[in-house]
Amino acid sequence: MAVHALHRRLYGLAINSIIDERAHIENPPHAAARYLRNSLDELGNDKLLAIASYNCGIGNVKPGHPQMRLTDFWTLRPCLPKETRNFVPSVLASIEIGSNPAKYGFAYSEEQRVAMEDLYIPTSVNLQKLASKADLPLEDILDLNPELRGKYTPQSGYTIKVPEGTRDLLMQGIPVHVVQPGDSLSPSRPSSR
Repeated sequence: MAVHALHRRLYGLAINSIIDERAHIENPPHAAARYLRNSLDELGNDKLLAIASYNCGIGNVKPGHPQMRLTDFWTLRPCLPKETRNFVPSVLASIEIGSNPAKYGFAYSEEQRVAMEDLYIPTSVNLQKLASKADLPLEDILDLNPELRGKYTPQSGYTIKVPEGTRDLLMQGIPVHVVQPGDSLSPSRPSSR
């Protein structure tokens, strides 16, 4: 699903060399819901146009767009990008199959949800070193945090998901600097004597 740069800014999904929150476990569905709610408001509550806008941007489906004088998805469909022409029917098919999977030959079982808890890390931390503090495989942490692009957390601080029961042990691996009298954020300058 396409989420354009403007939408990332408006809906709070960070994307940089350290993190891509489009892959986060919780944030993208909330951002998508906010986007769709706003699109519905702008597009006269037309659900199919809102879904199409999620894929190619609201400006490409908004009635009154110079190339599109028509107002419903099925009439606009030939004018839309190929990916969007197929995106909306795919979403509709997914909804139909999801509402009655057995009718379409699908079977699934509920997976046991992985028990996890949040751990705030105030600075950049090497996740390999952190995982070793709790005798955890690095993959256990990376699997719970697919938005992390490497083995480090962002410098500005970040909350990661960790397996339940490991938070306190992992906290021992987070470097903490206790501020002392005379500490400064400014780089020290050599004295001129």
